[in-house]
Amino acid sequence: MNRFLSVLVSLTATIALAAEEPNPRTDLYGDPLPPGAVMRYGTIRLRHCGADVTFSKDGKQLISCGTDGTVRFWDSATGKLLRQQRLAWMPRSPYERLARMALSPEGVIAAAWNGQMVYVYDVNTGAERGRVRVSVALNYSLEPLLKFSPDGKLLVLQVLEADKPRSTQIWDIAAFQKRRTLGGSNRELDAVSFTRDGKRLLGRDGGKLFLWDVHSGEEIDTGKQLCVPRARGLAFTPDGKTAAVGSLEDGGRTRFLDAANLKERGGTNGSAAIKDICDDRLVFSSDGRFLAGSSKSDRGRIFIWDRTGKKETQRLPGWNVFAFSPKGQTLVYGLHEFGKQLCLWDAALGCPILERPGQDQAVAALATSSDGRFVVSDAEDGVYLWDAARGKSLRKWQGRSNRHSCLLSPDGKRLIRFAGVDTIQILDLASGKEMRRFNLDAAFDEREPCQVLGLSADGKRLTVVVILGETSAKLYVWDLVAGKELRRVPYKLQERITSLSRGRRELRGFAHAALSPDAEVVSVWREGRVGLEEVASGRLLAMLPAGVGWPLVFSPDGQLVAAAILQPKPDPAKGEDRKGVALIEAATGEELFRLEIDAFDRLAFTPDGRGLVVADGKYLRVWDTNSGERLHRIRWPDGLRDSFWREVRTCSLIALPGGRAVTGLSEGEIVVWDLSPETWPSRPLSRDLDRKQLDALWIDLAGEARTARSAVHRLTAAPAQSLAMLDRRVQPAAHIEAKRIDKLLVDLDNDDFVVRESATRTLAELSDRIEPMLRRALQDRPSLEMRRRLESILAYVNRPSAERLRTLRAIVVLEGIGTAEARRILEKLSDGVDARETRAAKAALVRLQHRSPAETGRTSP
Repeated sequence: MNRFLSVLVSLTATIALAAEEPNPRTDLYGDPLPPGAVMRYGTIRLRHCGADVTFSKDGKQLISCGTDGTVRFWDSATGKLLRQQRLAWMPRSPYERLARMALSPEGVIAAAWNGQMVYVYDVNTGAERGRVRVSVALNYSLEPLLKFSPDGKLLVLQVLEADKPRSTQIWDIAAFQKRRTLGGSNRELDAVSFTRDGKRLLGRDGGKLFLWDVHSGEEIDTGKQLCVPRARGLAFTPDGKTAAVGSLEDGGRTRFLDAANLKERGGTNGSAAIKDICDDRLVFSSDGRFLAGSSKSDRGRIFIWDRTGKKETQRLPGWNVFAFSPKGQTLVYGLHEFGKQLCLWDAALGCPILERPGQDQAVAALATSSDGRFVVSDAEDGVYLWDAARGKSLRKWQGRSNRHSCLLSPDGKRLIRFAGVDTIQILDLASGKEMRRFNLDAAFDEREPCQVLGLSADGKRLTVVVILGETSAKLYVWDLVAGKELRRVPYKLQERITSLSRGRRELRGFAHAALSPDAEVVSVWREGRVGLEEVASGRLLAMLPAGVGWPLVFSPDGQLVAAAILQPKPDPAKGEDRKGVALIEAATGEELFRLEIDAFDRLAFTPDGRGLVVADGKYLRVWDTNSGERLHRIRWPDGLRDSFWREVRTCSLIALPGGRAVTGLSEGEIVVWDLSPETWPSRPLSRDLDRKQLDALWIDLAGEARTARSAVHRLTAAPAQSLAMLDRRVQPAAHIEAKRIDKLLVDLDNDDFVVRESATRTLAELSDRIEPMLRRALQDRPSLEMRRRLESILAYVNRPSAERLRTLRAIVVLEGIGTAEARRILEKLSDGVDARETRAAKAALVRLQHRSPAETGRTSP
């Protein structure tokens, strides 16, 4: 009894607490956000991946049935989601999927095909009515024939049985039994269309057209059999007197035929026709005035033909034509074949209905300005500019590019993006106009998704790594002010594993590249490992631990690298698995710690570098970059799961100031999540350091990477004492006297081995500052010993000396503190000679200039 009372009290408290919770957050259009989300860029209205769509009988609702196994009911006037019903689809494995959906004309019954079986469902309840095996094995390459009669009582299927030709069958959905096979077993129909009364059926076998009586199943004699070469889509007018047949002949002309005898009555003229009209994607409006058809050519176009005026009225970017409204001239169509966006078009007025911003394809790239005011998203359907604070669309640039990479200039005034496969555009955000473009005069492989753009801290120099093919790539550097190409060198790709699948060569891995935020350092592949190379000189700065692979990202200050640790699978042909994330110091290549995460999609540092955001199929998590502890976790809501993988697939990820992260998902949705640092657990560090502690931390700054990282963390948390100490102790890079270098060069040929070794080490530590002197010495015909040592120095991994490491790490502390006094010390360091630490101080000052007011002067807890 006591136990029952305690459970009752607990339940009552839970209900009361839920009642006190504020209203759930909504996006700009009033639709609810997922738990943990604070914003959505664009809208989810009328979006359903891989869906077939139709209108309800009264036209008040749109009904979509997608390959994710759900049916969604939309208000056709507002596009608002009214309800959602999941079909009783139970995949046998995570890789099994629904490949095609078909809805009955009034949206009551749905048919789904998975490569082997056709399942029939009641749309309102999701219950399965029955299933038909249409193939002996899973085969997604063979598109099935799925066509409902106008009353939704019959379904036409194409069945492929073992050792038999394909047969076209008509099934009674109510009794769920086969009614008949059309034309026996010698008709392999690839498209059919019913008359509005459902009494006759037009079928296409190759280029030959046939008419059947649906009730008897007998073929109707039309006299001379009509043959339309390369015939495509089929459709009847509402009165059943005319049939439209698309053809690839005559420039894609659509013919109008007498439905009684299939004699030609005219058609669209050649100038209005569209080539490559999709099968079964011709539809007439309810009054028969308009004909709409779709084409796969030129990435998809939809034409609308006015039969009254005998002219084409519109040509729209789109892929599939679905249906006209039952009592109007509203057309619903898909923007892409496998896209998410559904569009409404008024055929009479020639204008869109319920136009809303949002990306239709997987968001392959996200970028943000330094102050976090703007976010750019890039996908196949274009590039959007968003107001990061309000989630409002500010501008869209049309144009498809396979090379998904974009970035914003540090001042937030310019957008740099790939336009096509061989052009880079510089766009003005305010006007949207193109300011400059660079052409990459090379033959690129459009299948390769890997490329990267980088901009120097001052925004004057653009660095690009592009993949030319399976084994080659190039690195380009341009001067944006003068428009000149500064450098072009081959880029070494990581070896990739290939295999043969069904007789076709497949890549199991792919090339990747990463640039530091100031575009000074690029990841490279050297002798089976990833290294970090200086862009300007090509010097190798560090080699990363074995097993490091993609994804690989730099921290905002470029001092840390987060990367996947890859392990080969037991079968070499199947590539590699991601087995954890390593956090690495960029200056030394030393691993700080490792996060034990089996699988993940994307990595991103928070703007202050304190957190590492990791997105996997189940969670969005934040890890402490100082300790490796998990700080925060959000579990993905079920509604965001990818229809194929059945888990959330994050295609792009960035972190914004103020503890927010933006995710671009595989089905086009862009969601902003609350990762507020206020919710992170923290261990308060002492802000009062005595002289002894400061001396110890100063020594630690020059030590191994993990110890130095801890020292950076503690010094940043005590700004008053740290700044006083660093002001006294860190000095700008000084000029190196030529006499000293000449003496060291002579010592390379000394008779004493110890002297030669000492000179080699010293010159290697200084090599980035004296490279011209070293190369001149190499050209002066040195002795064999001296030549060997000079070549080894120039090829040496240029690890900084302990003193220079200390200065580089001190710059991290100063940027982390970010106050006026910290900037003054950075300015002092930036006055040194051209050296790695001088450039690091200058870059830190530029980043602090663009830091948002909320971030300025904030130190780590």
